[in-house]
Amino acid sequence: MRKSIIQDLVALRPGQIHAIRHYNSSFEFQGKFIWLFICPVRRTRTGLSRWLLKIKKVGRHNAAIICTMKEDYSGVRDFYVKKQVGDAVNKFILLRDGHPWLSDAVRLERLSELFAYISDLDD
Repeated sequence: MRKSIIQDLVALRPGQIHAIRHYNSSFEFQGKFIWLFICPVRRTRTGLSRWLLKIKKVGRHNAAIICTMKEDYSGVRDFYVKKQVGDAVNKFILLRDGHPWLSDAVRLERLSELFAYISDLDD
């Protein structure tokens, strides 16, 4: 899924997006490094959906695209753009709809909308 999303981004802006080969979860666009997080769905004991966001130490201060998976794992349910992951999160977080950690993130209807928000990701 991760590779497919980055390939989709590259196809939208050929020659402008560069996948970072050392880290298969990131790419560069307009001099900005952006991390891609795929969040699989998890069920609580009461049957509610949550999405597991696993955080890596490297890249915490870069912009991020957070992708929550559909419950049947057939694709991405939602795309969010966040200015940076930050240090407030430990190794993982269980996200839910309306989660406070996503309050400063922008929800995208389509992945192609990412480029409209790139300028807002300046340090």
